[in-house]
Amino acid sequence: MNPKKPNVDMGSEIHKCLDEKKRSVTWLANEIGYDPSSLNKQLMKEHFRPILLFQISQQLEFDFFVLYSKELAEIIRKRTN
Repeated sequence: MNPKKPNVDMGSEIHKCLDEKKRSVTWLANEIGYDPSSLNKQLMKEHFRPILLFQISQQLEFDFFVLYSKELAEIIRKRTN
């Protein structure tokens, strides 16, 4: 079976978290030492570098990796049943 790509729209999830915390992409970019326009472009991409996602997770105090882990656990569960 071919591995599937995750269905998680990580950029949307990060934006949702920013909205809940009443923070902006500019604020986040400044906190992680990133150019705001570059971060905006990254948030629109399908894939994230793990280090960037790790830095964002730290700053927003939310484990975004868990979103991938939940999806992976469901895929594995379906395969084993």
